Amino acid sequence: MKRLLCIALILASFFAARADRGVPEIKTVYEPRTVTIRCAGDFVMHMALVASGQRAGTKTQPSFAYMLSEVKGYLSEADFTVTNVDGVMGDKAFVAKYGYSGYPAFSTPAELISDLKDCGVDMLTLANNHALDLWYDGLKSTVGSVEAAGLRSGGGYRTLEEK
Repeated sequence: MKRLLCIALILASFFAARADRGVPEIKTVYEPRTVTIRCAGDFVMHMALVASGQRAGTKTQPSFAYMLSEVKGYLSEADFTVTNVDGVMGDKAFVAKYGYSGYPAFSTPAELISDLKDCGVDMLTLANNHALDLWYDGLKSTVGSVEAAGLRSGGGYRTLEEK
């Protein structure tokens, strides 16, 4: 009985395999594509750099574009560029309350975000060892500043629902 069952299974497999040969195989041809993803960082804005940005722009509207000019071509030629800025980049109300600061608790002008965007940066990572330098208020303000500049971000959220 076992022998007969084995023969039946072998024959069934053979005929099933033969039946498949009648259906043409569809082959999808994909053209090769290349995507360039660039990662840069960390941008750590010590007070000397913040002061330099204020001299290049104004005290209330600093500009960091000249600092980034040497890497602009490198960052902008990629299809997608991600970088990290250590510290808080608060909005005007946040800065009015806390001001700018360097090490050990970084509070960087939010204008850096726009200057990075102008250099071709598409996304900022916010999860780093300085994300909570000015506590949760600083992180929330940073997320708002990144949104206002029109960049994507990851790693920092104002609420659990945003995550």
